[in-house]
Amino acid sequence: KQYVKAYEWLDSDRTYLGKFYLSDFSTQDNITKLNCISIVGIMDNFDFIDGEIYNGTPAIDVIDAIFSVCGITDYTVDTETANTLLYGTIGKMTCRNAMREVLFATNSHLKTSRIDSIEIKKESPLIGSTIGTDRKFFTKPEKREYVSSVALTFKTYALSTGTSQVFKDTLPAGANLIEFSSPVGTISTDVGTILLQKSYYCIVNLATESLVTITGYKYEESEHTVSKSVGVLNPGEIEKVKSLSSTLTNYASSVSLCEKLLDYYSRSLKLSMKFVDFSEQTGSYTIVKNPNSSYNDYVVGIEKMTTDLTGGFTSIAESVGYYQKLVQDVYIGETYMGEYD
Repeated sequence: KQYVKAYEWLDSDRTYLGKFYLSDFSTQDNITKLNCISIVGIMDNFDFIDGEIYNGTPAIDVIDAIFSVCGITDYTVDTETANTLLYGTIGKMTCRNAMREVLFATNSHLKTSRIDSIEIKKESPLIGSTIGTDRKFFTKPEKREYVSSVALTFKTYALSTGTSQVFKDTLPAGANLIEFSSPVGTISTDVGTILLQKSYYCIVNLATESLVTITGYKYEESEHTVSKSVGVLNPGEIEKVKSLSSTLTNYASSVSLCEKLLDYYSRSLKLSMKFVDFSEQTGSYTIVKNPNSSYNDYVVGIEKMTTDLTGGFTSIAESVGYYQKLVQDVYIGETYMGEYD
């Protein structure tokens, strides 16, 4: 986890790309190869088991809990994301996957590009730069798969009225961590002492090796689906439904999220390009000049970018967006009824 900072040279100026962490290395014929990962990659090495049943929990509380497991303290979260309320639950998964569930439910994104820390914030469609033909090697526009409807599935949870057995096995003396496959409410044990209880695990302390039976209140799941469709199909297209699921939304937030997802899938253009980047980065929006001046330019959001640090500091980006619409208003003289006596 020794950190490595990456830079590129642009017009004799050194530009910062980001902070990465050494995962492994090898040396052969006096050449050393370093494999590095970002702080997000480190989150793959930690499991998040502290998920709970959320019923209007501010997203910042869940974000703090996930980062705490990884030992990450250098991060910022914008106010709108932090105050977004979450419903549902997060089962056992890697911290990276748990954070992905939070980001999806809050319609936010996580940024580490060109900074040392982590930034979590809502998407900003503001255009930050223009990539002209003078620093672009090629563009490859493609039509994205047409999506006419988005269906989002979520679950609700209700505590059962009666108790049931959630664990039974022989455990050694001392403190024992017991994980549950599904969330559990209040529990009790016939042997030993419960030192800690969470929705997906508990810690039971035993004086001697014993057969332990734990009972508790399980949660009953109910599955629901909401959808959002375009008003009219595009000419020549057939109906296509994109089915997704969320673990941290309720009905109201799912409806809102469906609208945002449908807007995202309505961006019909997929654009690949190779260029010399100045300030562009993943998550940023840019105007890309069309080499054919007879057609409109592109407006795209960069979703993935790879920079070659040994081959001229060129970048290859994958992005989605749309053709820029150029509108010119033309006014004509008018005489309104009653204007003159």
